[in-house]
Formats: sequence, structure tokens, C-alpha cells
Amino acid sequence: IVSMEFSLRGNGAENAGGRDQKECGWAGRILRLSREMANWGDDAHKRLEAIANKLPLGELVAAKAIFLKIMRGEKGVVPCLEGLLADTPRQEPMAAGTSFITEINGVQVQGRWLSGRRFEFSVGGRTIVEDIDPDEDEPTMTKCTSWLILSHLSTLPLGLEVEVEGEVDVVPLGSALIQEIASSTSLLMSVDGPESAKGMRTHSLAEHGSYVCHKEGIVEPITWALHNLLCREGASLTDWIREVAGGASIPLLSRTSIALHQLQGLVGDRGKWAREMLEKHIEPAIEATHKIQLDGPIVDQPNR
Repeated sequence: IVSMEFSLRGNGAENAGGRDQKECGWAGRILRLSREMANWGDDAHKRLEAIANKLPLGELVAAKAIFLKIMRGEKGVVPCLEGLLADTPRQEPMAAGTSFITEINGVQVQGRWLSGRRFEFSVGGRTIVEDIDPDEDEPTMTKCTSWLILSHLSTLPLGLEVEVEGEVDVVPLGSALIQEIASSTSLLMSVDGPESAKGMRTHSLAEHGSYVCHKEGIVEPITWALHNLLCREGASLTDWIREVAGGASIPLLSRTSIALHQLQGLVGDRGKWAREMLEKHIEPAIEATHKIQLDGPIVDQPNR
């Protein structure tokens, strides 16, 4: 794996190495983490995920550590990325004792999930214990650290070096990696707490999972990565947009719609192209498969 930005200029690893020597603080910690990964072997992705779960903004730290390995031209990056990609998002029951902070009607609320199907809420110095309805499922949390790491990493112009007839070529990875992650049927966010406390308006369709409503804008790192890809590549991704519109992934359609809606406000060819892709391909595809207009009613009530 290489950074296409630097590999095409031919000065990546050397310049990155020079900068590394001056890094300190958080940057120094990231650098040390990146170097330690060389000794982790086949379970590097598992150890990286465990560390990311314990650090503030841990997914960003892990993504930067991987990027430094790429910049130094070190081996072992591909197996690590494959391991992260194979660790797909999953829903898990919330463990008793799990604490979280959310906001309800503009008021900050501290919550804790207790055993026996009960929530403890602290608001303004008062503590309230509530039993959940017997007919309701117990709260769950999305475990998606691995794909969050990849979401941040995919904002970078990565490529895969392949040898064809004795010559080394660089194949872009961006669109393929982003397409896989952006098709996720889970919300890819690092907000802790139960799904119902994330404060996001979502759609939920059978066999397509839950995904962010387009009216929320860019709130997931993978949608930001998709936005950057479309902004960077522009009209060269027209065929890719057509494939997305004709595909079976409604979450990918929705995230692409969000990214293009942000781009259409740009002045010049990029904005014009984004509007054209929305009108000709993405909006008709969403309307046909989703059975709602983009400006129509939200399928689910807001999760608050």
C-alpha cells in the first residue's frame, strides 16, 4: 500500500522520515505506535483496535499510525487492512454498568445501563431509575472501531502497488474501499451509548439496516471520505456513480446523496457535475428503491 500523492511524486518515504524526527506529544505517541506495529505480527489489527478503543479519538490515532507505516514503505500493512475490513460492524447488547452522555431537549443527561432492564439517568443533580418497557428490546451498541479506522484512512489517496509484466503500477484503492465501507447497514460513528441515544434522524428498512437521513448532512467519517473522493476525482467517477445508482445498497445511495448535496454548492464544474449526478442518477434511484422523495417524510422518528 502506498500514498498515491507521494508515490507519484517520488519523495514520500524520505520526507515523511524527516518529519518524524521532529514529532512530539500526541504526534510522538502516534509515531511510537506505528513503529510498535512492526512487531505485532498477524494480530496487528486486533491490537490496534483494542488500543483505539481506549484512547480519545482512538480511531484517528490508529489511522494515522497506519498511514505513517505506509509513508515509510513498511511491510505488513495489507494484512492489517484486510483484518480490519473483515471485522465488520455488529450490534452487541449493552453491558451492565455501561455509562454514556446524551442530550435530550437541549439538556445534557448522564445515563447508565443497570442490570435487570433498567436505566439510571442523572439530570441536574437528580438521579432517576427507569425500567424499560417489557415489549422493548434491550439496548445495543454498535461495535465498529475497525471500520471507523478504515473510514478515516480512506480519506487519503491510497493506492496498491502491483507488478504487471515486470513493471510496477499503482492502482487506486479509494473508490473500492469507500464503496465497501459506505455500504454498511450500521451507523459508523464513535458516539458511545445505545443506538437510541445518538440523536440522529435515521431511516430503517428491512434487509437494509439503519442509516443516516440525508437531512443530517455529513456526520459519519466515511461520508466525509466519500465527499473528499468525489471532490478530488469529480467527473472521472461518473461511471462509478451510475454503478452506485444501479446497485442494491440503499445505505451507499444515501451516503452518496449526502456527499453530492454538499458538493453541489461549489462554484464551477465540480458543483455542476454534482447537481447533474444527483438529478440524473442518485435521486431517481433513491426514489425508486426507497419509495420516498428526498425532501419527503422521514421514515423513522428521530432517535433522541
